Amino acid sequence: MKARISRSFFHDVLSTMRNIFECDAEGRLFVSHSVFLFLKIPAMKKLIPILMLLAILQLAAGVSAEIPGNTGAENGVPQILEALTSQDVFFDPDSELSPSYLDFRTVCSTSRDPFCEGVLTLPFASEPKKARVCFDAPLELDASGSGLFFLDLECPHPEALGPIIFYFASGDGWYSMAGRVEKRSPTELRCVFAADSARIEGEPAGLQNVKGVRIAFYAGKPVDQPVTLKSFRCRRNDVWILRQEPEKNPESVRYVSQFGSLLRGMGMTPGIVSEAELTEEFLKRVPVLVLPLTAKMEPRTVKLLSHYAENGGFLIVCYSVPKELLETLGFRSVGYVRTRDHGIEVAGMDVEADFQNFLGGPVPEFLPQASWNFQLGEILPNIADPQLAKPENAPRAAAYWSLKNGERTRYPALLWSGRGLWITHVLLANGGIREKRELLASLLNPHYPQLLSRILREKWRTLLQVGIAPQDDVQKKYRTAASRELEKLAKEGFSPERIRTMIFEKADADAGFQLSAILDERILEARTEFCAAQKPAAKERR
Repeated sequence: MKARISRSFFHDVLSTMRNIFECDAEGRLFVSHSVFLFLKIPAMKKLIPILMLLAILQLAAGVSAEIPGNTGAENGVPQILEALTSQDVFFDPDSELSPSYLDFRTVCSTSRDPFCEGVLTLPFASEPKKARVCFDAPLELDASGSGLFFLDLECPHPEALGPIIFYFASGDGWYSMAGRVEKRSPTELRCVFAADSARIEGEPAGLQNVKGVRIAFYAGKPVDQPVTLKSFRCRRNDVWILRQEPEKNPESVRYVSQFGSLLRGMGMTPGIVSEAELTEEFLKRVPVLVLPLTAKMEPRTVKLLSHYAENGGFLIVCYSVPKELLETLGFRSVGYVRTRDHGIEVAGMDVEADFQNFLGGPVPEFLPQASWNFQLGEILPNIADPQLAKPENAPRAAAYWSLKNGERTRYPALLWSGRGLWITHVLLANGGIREKRELLASLLNPHYPQLLSRILREKWRTLLQVGIAPQDDVQKKYRTAASRELEKLAKEGFSPERIRTMIFEKADADAGFQLSAILDERILEARTEFCAAQKPAAKERR
């Protein structure tokens, strides 16, 4: 009769075998003296090869588990999942914001509306004819270095609030901004105000000369409730937009706002600067300056910007640009095309393949834009400037206008040099938003090391928010979505730890743009899946 080996006996033998191989302090394997004890068991000699292999594998697994960063799913992934669904994903992280400019618990409001120790009373039920309630306070502040402002507040019934408008008092006027409201919890709100969308009232003396603030709560639902003002902070600008005064260029405000929206959608913080505020010292701190639309530029401004571009600054200029400034970039305008005069309809810009390869990143082949006129630009002939003579800086036509019938024109839409990009019309925000952001991301990435991380954070946030409804347990939904997406992204070669690092710390260009493209695909797939899963309403035809 053959002897049967029990599981416990086998386990004891395997435990003994593990002692055959030991590991010293430097991680080297060696054979222990227990091997001689094992060899005294005659019945075990035939099992030696198998047991030795099992012991080696088990020991290797034990050594691997002790290496930093090799924590199992039960140790590392929950922490990563928590980070990737934290408030730092869905709201601007506190680490990127300034301290509060006002201590609402101690400041006194100069408004007649009741305010005490940070609490503003909204009496829209008891006083139904009241149109708004204001908090006013003096505040000397240079706000020119910040493009986004954040007001955190708390109230029992956020759904009852009407519009919230923020004002900076400056000179003999105001800058007014409508807030985007973000819900941090059932009772906590964050209002985000963008400087590039500010309306000018009266004659303000610039954001660098703020002398007071006003927070106006307009009537919403007829509810009486207290609003606790918690903090008022900002995020410093990382890219700047030149805005001319409305009386000189009435359309400037519109196109500044459009370009600012494009940049904010990439996770950037655009700031606004006027011609009067431009100085050589200021421009030394600005890697990139955007001119969405200019008219009648002051000679002083042209000289400053030419010097800026010649000394390492990068300009993005649109449409009509002063001759001297264009020549500094390596271009010139030789005419003007009004599409209706030529009987053509523009569909967008065909990007040159060699320019896509030159920039790297996800440079699109085509930028949709139905422009109605544009400057006829070309590369400046016989360039003698030694900087522009270098191959890496040499001016080139980066894209050409194409027509709705598919024909490609000979008219350049984008001209690039190491000093700047010239868009021969204004960059419109009414079509091709994703493609334009892809182009800007590839163009600006060399100037901003944190840009890709911010782009990835924006896209990760968008992906997790697909299908979220106000009544949902959002944190549970976020964690479920994040777990599902991390599993899919791991199959693409992006581990959870790698994704966390790329979103919160730094992403190199190749991997960052690759993950960005994958997230775009996942957002589209998630939206499609969500829409397809919805039950049709009664009598709805799909």
